Amino acid sequence: MSQLLVIGREIESDYRGALQQEGRKLGARVRFDSDFERADLCVAGVSAGREAASGGPWPPLVVMAREIGVDDAVALMRMGCADVIHLPRPPAEAAARALSWLPPKLSERVLEGMSPASRALKNALRQAARFGSSVLLLGETGTGKSQVARWIHDSSPRSEFPFVHVNCTALAPALIESEFFGHQRGAFTGASESHVGHFERATGGSIFLDEIGDLPLSLQAKLLHVLEERRFERVGGSLTIKMNARVISATNTDLDDRVANGSFRADLFFRLNGLRFRLPALRDRLEDLPAIVDAGLQRICSNLQIPRPTLEEEVHALLRSCLWPGNIRELLNVLERALVQETGGVLRAETIARALERPESPASTRPPTGRRLEAEREATRSALISSGGNVARAARRLGIPRNTLRYRIERLGLVSLIPRD
Repeated sequence: MSQLLVIGREIESDYRGALQQEGRKLGARVRFDSDFERADLCVAGVSAGREAASGGPWPPLVVMAREIGVDDAVALMRMGCADVIHLPRPPAEAAARALSWLPPKLSERVLEGMSPASRALKNALRQAARFGSSVLLLGETGTGKSQVARWIHDSSPRSEFPFVHVNCTALAPALIESEFFGHQRGAFTGASESHVGHFERATGGSIFLDEIGDLPLSLQAKLLHVLEERRFERVGGSLTIKMNARVISATNTDLDDRVANGSFRADLFFRLNGLRFRLPALRDRLEDLPAIVDAGLQRICSNLQIPRPTLEEEVHALLRSCLWPGNIRELLNVLERALVQETGGVLRAETIARALERPESPASTRPPTGRRLEAEREATRSALISSGGNVARAARRLGIPRNTLRYRIERLGLVSLIPRD
């Protein structure tokens, strides 16, 4: 959960109320500190703590004061304060200004965009967040399933309680049951202490079972029993523990196929498949690319503590021409590599191209060249000709969204195949 630290000697209840109320809507926690004699000493202490600390990012710090001079305000901001807000002013206005310093939540990046498909998905997810039904998220690697799971939790009535992320592929087979449900001291060799499992830690909140398709069959029956009965026992224990957590699961595999070949239980699949959402690949939502890049740059620059650069006009065209097999995750990695390489205040297409050419970038990420480019052009040309230049029909033939095909037509220079009105 994002945090904001507000410093002020006498912050009245109406300001506190507005900050807390609006902060909850954004999934943010607002903290207050009024136990100081001088704002500059408090800010200096926090700034020193920032420099000495290791780990995650510190929350933005905002000072709210009724009497403070311009010179003092400038000095505070030089010391690391994000903003100095002069009072009095309407509480809603003060809250909006203070909360504007929150970095965009990681969980919102994948939901950026104003395309009809993105708006429809976000509205559906917002509705799903209100209820307690199980959610199954499908999509390729890097499409943001983990972030969407977090967004659902943050937007739900359970947001004040834990969100527990469990990567099912990272669990040792011999210890999976203990990791899920905990164990009592002495339950098995090496169990020198009692252990609280993931389901118990998630009490009141949400548990996210990432890559659920890789869960061994040996645990699937146990998980099904817990989901049906809403209770469990620790390994080696006799005390029944009530299961009070919303289950969100995700996979990049085809669970229908796994059910068909017997590697995934059909009854567990039906239990997990309460509300089902498929997250689109980045190549199928290129119209959202500018919004995703904008949010990504803001987040990356905040993490790196560098000024945000402007973009050359050619940057978006270059990014749209890429195939992005790693989806949003890969795009953000490329942007971060480019930002580290860029020395000026402008992020150039040339720098993006260099970031794309790094050995760790899959060859399929880069714009198609040579034989691949000709094959793509011929397939697109054939689909347009056979559909009489109708973009919607050609897109259906190729199995891609209409807007993706429009970008491809422009990139391949095939605009002449579309009849003019």
